[in-house]
Amino acid sequence: MSKSRARLPRSYQNEELAMALVPALLLAHGFVRVSVRRRSPAKLIDAMTADGQTLCFWLKLGWTGPQKFCAIQFGLFGREKDKDIPDVRFLNTVDDRVASVKKYGATHALFIHMDDELIRNWVALKVDDVGAAYHRQMAGWPQRARNTKSTTLWFEDDRAVEGTECIRAVLDLELDLAGLGRNGEARPPVPPEGKGSASRKVTVEIEQRMQQAAFRLRLGRHYGWRCMVSGTTIKATIDAAHLPGRDWRYDNGVSDGILLRADLHRLLDAGLAQIKHGRFLIDAKVRAGDYAQWHDVPLTLVEAEASP
Repeated sequence: MSKSRARLPRSYQNEELAMALVPALLLAHGFVRVSVRRRSPAKLIDAMTADGQTLCFWLKLGWTGPQKFCAIQFGLFGREKDKDIPDVRFLNTVDDRVASVKKYGATHALFIHMDDELIRNWVALKVDDVGAAYHRQMAGWPQRARNTKSTTLWFEDDRAVEGTECIRAVLDLELDLAGLGRNGEARPPVPPEGKGSASRKVTVEIEQRMQQAAFRLRLGRHYGWRCMVSGTTIKATIDAAHLPGRDWRYDNGVSDGILLRADLHRLLDAGLAQIKHGRFLIDAKVRAGDYAQWHDVPLTLVEAEASP
């Protein structure tokens, strides 16, 4: 079950979405600047705290889907029989992975569980505690940690099955993201015994930020990261804007919004611009200088070419 779930094609497709959602998650927890970088095969998130300190998160995407359990994996051993592989090889695999990401500057790790294109649960740890947590799981729950030749670290399990308490090895070391955003390392409230609930974490603000990030990625993929008014293709300057009458909680398809340069989006949000009959109209109060040229411009709705 675990291997097939972890190796589904959708798991790989979710990586781009995860890289788009994590900045929204961190910004909602008090970080003021977030950037993404890859150091193959590691995914790293650099995040600045409110007081100017920089942390680097090693991002690990757990099994995706609506199930109430989740784990991350560090690798699968080859054709050897399970019983012939000593525990120390599993432990060394995790320790080696931790050492490698520390060379890239990782200070912390962030495990996430995604479902329905949103992050539903997450756990933040000091990067050295990843190895510590895995050693604890191997000591207390070796069958789970070995997981049929897969180095597997469980961080959520809300089922009525044997061994769910293994998640304590992780949750006892968990850090509060909001505390980290303030350059602190407070522990979050610990869930009841044997529980790894996601519902205690997701707030309306966090969901709204993630919905917007997912909406932006969806529009960007569909329309090719081009502002539909100015034509700019600088991805970092482009926002997703909902069309009039759309609700972010329900209307997040490609037909529900347009891509706009960030400053033009701000005018729209401030009521200084509107979209009417397929055209972008700017209020006379700000229809001057550079902005005059974007008044009464028709929206360009050109779909991106499909990838070969």
